[in-house]
Amino acid sequence: MLLFIKVLSLVCCLTGDGEMENADEKKDSVVVGLNLDKDEFPLLQHTAKRPPYRQRKHPWLAALEVEGYNLGQMAFNRYVKKAPFAYVTKASLKENIKLNHWFWDCDKLVTNSFEHPYMGNFYFNMARTNNLSFWESVPYVVGGDLLWEVHGENELPSINDFVTTAFGGVIIGEVMYRTSQLVIDNSQRGGRRVMRELCYLMLNPAGALNRLIGGETWRIEHQADTVRRERMGEIMLGAGTRHLHTVGVGKADFWTAYLQLMVNYGSPARPDQGKPFQFFRSTLRGTIGNRQDIVGRFNVVGNLWRMPVGKYGTGRQTLGGFGIYQHFNYYASNPVRESERPYQISEAASVGVGVNTDHKWGRRNHVGEELYASGVVMGCSQDDTGNHFPARTYNFGSGWSLRSHAYLELGEWLRMSFDAWFMRLYTWYDYDGPRFGLGYYRQGNAGHSSQWVFTPTLEIRFAHGPCLFLQGDYFHRSTHYRHFNDSRSRTMEWSLGLNWLFR
Repeated sequence: MLLFIKVLSLVCCLTGDGEMENADEKKDSVVVGLNLDKDEFPLLQHTAKRPPYRQRKHPWLAALEVEGYNLGQMAFNRYVKKAPFAYVTKASLKENIKLNHWFWDCDKLVTNSFEHPYMGNFYFNMARTNNLSFWESVPYVVGGDLLWEVHGENELPSINDFVTTAFGGVIIGEVMYRTSQLVIDNSQRGGRRVMRELCYLMLNPAGALNRLIGGETWRIEHQADTVRRERMGEIMLGAGTRHLHTVGVGKADFWTAYLQLMVNYGSPARPDQGKPFQFFRSTLRGTIGNRQDIVGRFNVVGNLWRMPVGKYGTGRQTLGGFGIYQHFNYYASNPVRESERPYQISEAASVGVGVNTDHKWGRRNHVGEELYASGVVMGCSQDDTGNHFPARTYNFGSGWSLRSHAYLELGEWLRMSFDAWFMRLYTWYDYDGPRFGLGYYRQGNAGHSSQWVFTPTLEIRFAHGPCLFLQGDYFHRSTHYRHFNDSRSRTMEWSLGLNWLFR
């Protein structure tokens, strides 16, 4: 543990761009949204200066919080849940610390592809909200995850848990960090301040802990003591209904309600937004009813580095850019009654390149296109052979993906977009392979899968708040198995709801 803290402290001291990044973020405006002119939106709020204690970096405190979180998880699993895997012994610790036996675990998709990455988000924000930069916070995710794999459970370290927690924790962590910064305002008082603090807590629990430690939770700053930061953009909360229909044998046809959080932060076309996640687009959807998991969809794309091409002028303007982007995609739906499972898709660890162009005419009209090509380090696709562990109804794999996002904005009242996503995953460690002879050491049934997702979206906005939301999805999967017959599945889904726009 002490070695872990010392290494992280050394990393923070040697990282020179961290101070510059945080300094730039204090000086520059944070511009959120796909509309690009600063005069298109009103100034949302004043953001309070951080007190001197919170302006300094605290790498040691962040490391203690990471390990404290691990120990708290262990205590809860053992003494409250009394989970068998939580009874860590000297023998299991001695075996795990060798790090020479890793396996692919058999948890549900929601556990492996959403809950573990979300857990990594806590590690990340324990560092990020202690005033460390994006890159300085990454080792805390890797280190915290590795410590958990060694001493958090009596099972062998899990390959998929380590990869998805590390990659997913970084992308979800930075999204939650930046989104929560849009909510908080230390100059507010009374009920508004309480609501903002509660929203911040839900978005970023680790950040709320550090606000409490630093005394920011109850500190009131006057506007004369605050730094003005323009926060222009879109946070949309929505609710509605969705209908899902599968085509083929054992088809599913059902309705559910949904809740949705969408965030458009920055723009891939802005020439001044090249630092990590100064642009990202995310959608988190929860489903209600018909025995569905609470989280049914989570999509994020954000830039790690970007080089702009073109500058703004007057009249008609076209600009674009090239960069490196990280992706996170999760889709899941449970079967209803005797129907087949509609879909299970995960792209938890994915990084690649992207290009974009944005053309503007008039004052607030935009049309643009984004193209991405990524290498998928860890993903999952549905397994419909029946030859698998009861909870693992999917196969792990690696491969590549392609994505296109086209959009058209007409002023503030209409937005249309069309997304096309393709992912090819390869599963090579077969259940029946020779190594160890145990399925726990296997990715699944060997083969490869091709998955398409097409998503057209229409948003009609009224005044400055409500927005009619209509979206369709078409899922197509084709899987070739080495030892089983090939399979295909098709699912159509549409959603109708009402969003409320916050800027």
